[in-house]
Amino acid sequence: MWPFKKKTPVKSQVKFESILCIPGYWKDDQEVKEDIVQATDGEYIAAAGVLMNAKNERHFTFEVCQRDERMKESFAVAGRVTGVTEDFLDEIGKHNSVVYISAPTGSLQEAAHIAFAAEALIKAGGIGVKVETVGKAFEKETWFSLTNNFQEHNSYEMFVINSLVEEDGRSFS
Repeated sequence: MWPFKKKTPVKSQVKFESILCIPGYWKDDQEVKEDIVQATDGEYIAAAGVLMNAKNERHFTFEVCQRDERMKESFAVAGRVTGVTEDFLDEIGKHNSVVYISAPTGSLQEAAHIAFAAEALIKAGGIGVKVETVGKAFEKETWFSLTNNFQEHNSYEMFVINSLVEEDGRSFS
């Protein structure tokens, strides 16, 4: 007789959530909200801590924060992977406020939805996008090129980090 009890496997669904950071020149949260509606012809609306896409019936956690003095350095580090320029980093250094959006992104479809929400924020005056959860920063033109004629493999470019290799050959992932 076997002395151990047979255990039944427990099914657990891992929930992935992505957090995106979009700095901009907005003076306050009201200006951000107004610019989003105007830039997207009402497709996106922000209120009470939620950014909503009325067309696709999706919503994202939405928070507007004041200027962060560390933002330029943060984008510089995250931009090593994507090759951001010094001119871009200088623009990041001039931001007035920062919008953070987050949502579950456990599927390619959900990742695409938050990618398009970030695109809407760039159209509303955002300077660029940093995917906080993977440490990648993107200039707005790069983000637009990934969302324009969107393909599933673009989600990989946006939401997955490759290994980083230092000049001395050390590798990090």
